[in-house]
Amino acid sequence: EQIFDELTTAIEVLANKTQWDPLIGFCDIFKSANWSTVNPQGPNLGSGYFVLPRYVETLLAVNLMGRPGQPRNGWFEYHLNGTGERDVAGCAKWDDLGEVVTINQIPLSPAVVSHNTHLPIPQGIVAVPDSELDNGLALQVYGEDQNGREVCVTPPCTCGSYAVDGTQPLIIRVTRVVKPLSVGCIRLIAVGLDSAQTLLGYYYPDELEPKYRAIRLASKSAVRIRVRYRKRWRKITSLFDPMHLRSRLAITSMLRALKAQYAGDAANAVNYETLAVNYLAEERIAMNPTESLSLQFDTGTSPAHTHNIS
Repeated sequence: EQIFDELTTAIEVLANKTQWDPLIGFCDIFKSANWSTVNPQGPNLGSGYFVLPRYVETLLAVNLMGRPGQPRNGWFEYHLNGTGERDVAGCAKWDDLGEVVTINQIPLSPAVVSHNTHLPIPQGIVAVPDSELDNGLALQVYGEDQNGREVCVTPPCTCGSYAVDGTQPLIIRVTRVVKPLSVGCIRLIAVGLDSAQTLLGYYYPDELEPKYRAIRLASKSAVRIRVRYRKRWRKITSLFDPMHLRSRLAITSMLRALKAQYAGDAANAVNYETLAVNYLAEERIAMNPTESLSLQFDTGTSPAHTHNIS
C-alpha cells in the first residue's frame, strides 16, 4: 500500500509539469457479430450493446470502425421527436447508457406480439471463483424478483460448481453487487431454469462494488471501436490499475525526488525532479511527433478586407 501511495504521489506531481493528463487514455474494443442477443433497452436484435472496462468513467470520444462517432444527448430518449429508448442508436451515432454493474443483462423472453415487448427471464445466481482459496466467499447481489420486490441474493461460491441454491430467490434485474477482497477473479453467472448460463461479471480481486460504463451502437455486426476516455480514478491501488505512462525512468526519478525531499535533501530532490520532467517531455514528443502548440489566425474570406493576414 505504501508503494502504491508513493506511485500515486509521483503521478500527481508529474501531471502538473508537462502537457500530460494521467487520467486521459484510450482503448480499442472488438465485439463479434451478435444477431441473437436482445437489446436490453428494447425489442431490437443484436443492438451493439457495449460495456467498457472498469477504469473508464467518462467518454470523451468514440471512433466507430475507423470513423468518428456522434454522441446522442442523454435527453434524446425523452424528446417527442426522438426514438426513445426502444430503438438502437442511429447510423454513426452512439448512446451513453450510464453506469451498470454487470457486463451482460439478464436474458429476455421472446417478444409478446400484441405488445411487442420482452420480459426478463427469472434467473438463479452463482459465483464461480478462479481460485479454490475463494471458496465460500460471501458476495451480495441486489436486484428485483419477478414480482418487483427488492431482494438480496448471497450466491454459492465454489470453484467449478454452477449449482444454484434453491433457497435463494430468482431475480430479473441486478442493481448492485458487493464483493469482498478475493485471491483471484470471480465470475458472476446467471443460471436459468433450463440451465442456460449468462456471464454477468468477471470481477478482479480488488473490485468491491463493480461499476461499468455502457454504450449502445447501431450495428449488430462485428464492430471495432476506439474510445478516448477519462479514467475513473487517479489513485493507484493495485497491480491491475492502468498507468498511462510508458517512461519507467520518469516514474522512478520522481520517486527518488520524493525520497530526497522527505530526507531534507532539497538539491537532489530538484535534480531528480528535473530528470523526471525531462523524461516525461521526451516521451510526449516521441509518442506525439505531429502535435504542436501554436497560435492560429483566420486569414479572412473577403479579398478587400483590410484585416486579412497574408
